[in-house]
Amino acid sequence: MDRTQLISNCPGSLAAAIVIAVGDAAMWGVSNPANIGTCPLSIAGLDTNGNLIAGGGGNGQANLVLNPGDSVPWYTPPAGTVQLVFTCFSNCSSGQAILEFDTPNC
Repeated sequence: MDRTQLISNCPGSLAAAIVIAVGDAAMWGVSNPANIGTCPLSIAGLDTNGNLIAGGGGNGQANLVLNPGDSVPWYTPPAGTVQLVFTCFSNCSSGQAILEFDTPNC
């Protein structure tokens, strides 16, 4: 399985968020996300208007926070997600959040 690596400089913001996936890929989430950087990161779902989706729903969660060194087997976004984004925390003043995840085989 190939891995994708995305880098967000710190401090982060929604305006500086990096797109992980769109459309159907965003709806299903990402496999084995890990933070291999030096700052905490957040993965979140956006709706059709580009707004953060608050609160989970069904099996989804509003956002996923990964501290440096953290990983989980899967991130499932909330219902209504059309775009997945990630960014470094705004309170981390220097360094990088580096998100690594399994590259979908499409």
